[in-house]
Amino acid sequence: TTELLHVKPEGKLFSAEIIGGTDDLAAGQLIDRAGNLLHLPFPSGAQLEQLANQCEEPEKPFRPKVMDFHFSLSGEQLHQKGADAPTVARYAIDIVSSAVVKATEQAVQATGLPVLCPGGVMSNRLLQKRMRRKFGAKFAEPVLSGDNAVGVAVLAAILSGELT
Repeated sequence: TTELLHVKPEGKLFSAEIIGGTDDLAAGQLIDRAGNLLHLPFPSGAQLEQLANQCEEPEKPFRPKVMDFHFSLSGEQLHQKGADAPTVARYAIDIVSSAVVKATEQAVQATGLPVLCPGGVMSNRLLQKRMRRKFGAKFAEPVLSGDNAVGVAVLAAILSGELT
């Protein structure tokens, strides 16, 4: 999923309200579809990032349409137009980054809250660089971001009283 959440403390835990995110493909789906197109192994995030780092094109300031913290990740088919693999990889990461940054910018302007970025796609160093520069965002270590296992374990420990 690619969701923008407003998280509030509630008792021992918290409540989370979805306030935005993607209206179509999740960011991870776009990344994995780009990886599949380029014949990368699944999941493709780390390999796509390595390939994107080989792109000699400058970072492009994409301007995705973002309204009320919601956005769409469908886009141009560069691969079909003959773009090389590093350019396709860079585009996939740049469009996700641009949409996430813009939606987060709208949410921060509306709420004034700090930004915490968990999840697999958020382990991408190019996206992290943009989010840290713009918002001072905080991230989990990449090894802890691949799935929900760590979060579920922490919640279970809190609920059982092993963590406070």
